[in-house]
Amino acid sequence: MKIKRNLIVCTLAGLLGGSFAQATLIATESFQTTADGAGGTYDDGSNFNAGINQDVVVGNSGFSDTKVWQHGTSALSPINDAGLSTGLSHNGLVNTAMSGTAILRPFQAGSNRRVARELASTPVTASSYYMSALFEGYTDTISGDKVATIGLIDGAGSSTVADFADGIHAGFARDVDTTYLSAWAGNTRYDLLEIDELNDDVTYQVLLQLDVDASGNEFFTAGYAANGASAFTFTHSAVDVGDIWSTSSDLGYLILQARARGTEQDIMGFADEFYFGTSMAEVTAIPEPSQFSMCIGFAVFYMLFSFRRGK
Repeated sequence: MKIKRNLIVCTLAGLLGGSFAQATLIATESFQTTADGAGGTYDDGSNFNAGINQDVVVGNSGFSDTKVWQHGTSALSPINDAGLSTGLSHNGLVNTAMSGTAILRPFQAGSNRRVARELASTPVTASSYYMSALFEGYTDTISGDKVATIGLIDGAGSSTVADFADGIHAGFARDVDTTYLSAWAGNTRYDLLEIDELNDDVTYQVLLQLDVDASGNEFFTAGYAANGASAFTFTHSAVDVGDIWSTSSDLGYLILQARARGTEQDIMGFADEFYFGTSMAEVTAIPEPSQFSMCIGFAVFYMLFSFRRGK
């Protein structure tokens, strides 16, 4: 019983300790969609700023019906995910997945698009912010350099300008004939994983972390986990991204973007289950590596210590 008791204490200390006092779930968006927008959900295939979709508060949290979607485009729109080869579900989800997703479909060359929605209130001030979202690639037939993302930014901006200099973003990036699962901060792209969208058929959860301090220093961490993985693969950790954050309002808008070069248009993939908070535990069910290691280490030490005492 002592071993079990201490394991429980360790687990609680690891999962609830440290930033527990600051832990806040700021916003979520599951893009819950039905064929006709029934029950206040998104209308399948319509633009986010269509009248039926502008003020949806079903299937999300941290949004208000008085702060509506800005801009609209078929490049970035809600769809019912029933037609996907695999629905956007993942073992890293904090809550149960909902039906519906956002389609990411860059237009042809020069046709940048964005849609954005302001959060209900300014995010709380914290030393760390975490964002997660699910992604699944769809096709590898498009040509040219294209980008499609979901993220957080400081304003709705222009409907035809893609902005990666501000905020934090995650999604797909294609260089001629190679597609990556990528992240952006400070106008720099950080590739997480090369994927074959057409044959991969895997849902990924991407985790972004932005650490800030009073001196204006920002550090960016990005990782991914395929569905079924028990831990994130962090490909970029505590990267100094310069001064991209001044106040919490700099992350006050949810934004989807598509940037295109080339002559073809097709679906790059889907984004879903957006979570934004001030601790990792608020945005993913996958535990922090340090916490898991700490608990395992404690358990091993305790069992060895108990064994030696019993001899």
